Amino acid sequence: MKVLLAIPSFNRPYEIEKKCGFWLKKLEGIDWKLFVRDEQYLYYAQSIPEDHLVSINVNSFRETINAIGKYAIDNKYDLVHKVDDDMSFKKLGKAKKTDCHEVYVESYNEIIKRFFEDPELFGLSISKPMHHIRNKGTLWTRQNKAMYGNQFLRSQIMNLPEGVELFDDIYFTLLIHKLGKKTLTYSGAYEDSIMLKNAGGLQSINRNKLSSETIAIMQTMFLNVKIGNYKGNEDVIDIDLKSLNIK
Repeated sequence: MKVLLAIPSFNRPYEIEKKCGFWLKKLEGIDWKLFVRDEQYLYYAQSIPEDHLVSINVNSFRETINAIGKYAIDNKYDLVHKVDDDMSFKKLGKAKKTDCHEVYVESYNEIIKRFFEDPELFGLSISKPMHHIRNKGTLWTRQNKAMYGNQFLRSQIMNLPEGVELFDDIYFTLLIHKLGKKTLTYSGAYEDSIMLKNAGGLQSINRNKLSSETIAIMQTMFLNVKIGNYKGNEDVIDIDLKSLNIK
């Protein structure tokens, strides 16, 4: 099984090393690529080796995800792990920066084995911190529940339709279920990331406007998609996860 670890990045060339470059560069035997816009390639190349950089001609997050999906198909990758450019992976007992690459390799090997064994598994995300803590000692949880954040996806479905500019994790969850396939959560590690506070990336756009427009488009595709807010903060528009009945 050919697997691509794909990291989209925008407007963060000088933060990339401390946010994810520090663990990515230590990986051995794992094919990882940072996807950056053409006009920012030279800036990212100052800290990321060029054989791990892919320059893409895009203007939005949706186009970036689709460029990754096309790259995966064109280069015959079976599976893509999309990781944000401010993410690392840790676990109980191994939560230091120096441990992140080891935790990822261990998780990656177990997850790829699971995908190989179950052709009906189409999407998987590595757990959030509290879920990892609550499920200590359990690797596989939340079957057919929503994916959050990082996502392992079968490459053939990695394409966002026009109008779906955000919420790729929820969109792909709903698509996978519509196709009659499975989603899963890996709880042997957790995703460590910065939410809504990291400069650059999606913070460079009017996120609330795109969120409301994306939700309106998704409501035409899937039942029970409703507008809500992020963790009770009425200033941040989000999908109402409770209405999806897949939490």
